[in-house]
Amino acid sequence: PYTMDTSADRNRLEALLSSAPPGLTPNQLSFWAWEQLEPGNPALILNTEWRLSHCTEAGLHRLHQALEVLYHRHEALHTRVSCPPGSSRPAPVACDQPLDFQVHWLESEAELQQELQQQACRPFWLEREAPFRVRLLRYPQGAHLLIRLHHLAADAWSIHILREEMVQLREGRPLQPLP
Repeated sequence: PYTMDTSADRNRLEALLSSAPPGLTPNQLSFWAWEQLEPGNPALILNTEWRLSHCTEAGLHRLHQALEVLYHRHEALHTRVSCPPGSSRPAPVACDQPLDFQVHWLESEAELQQELQQQACRPFWLEREAPFRVRLLRYPQGAHLLIRLHHLAADAWSIHILREEMVQLREGRPLQPLP
């Protein structure tokens, strides 16, 4: 873990926080500053995993479609943070990349656990990619859905909302308009 032991560390953090990016909330700004001090720190990543039962191809297709809807519905999920050319002030930038959704076929429960550990340590590069990543891990006994979000885009409550909306979409129910 990073500790601020020196006045140079404190000065660097103050400089990062004083260059407040337009469009970022104070919480997002603090996570952005932390990312600058400790790039790729796994503490900045939210991992949520759901075991899926009764996985049919049609059901998995609906799941993928629901995740696509959520990715485009919530701006924070498809926004990266980048410094414009010639500037040291980062700004939110809409990410034109598609949802990072990958299916991994695994041979065993042991291979599943290994893949979960590898994914949990994989950092986000906020200047180049959206802070939302989904992996469908399939193996002979079933499937797991792994959703990874950078804290810059979400918190624990956000995961609850995403899960509820995903269930609604999979059941064919309409979503409430966003505020």
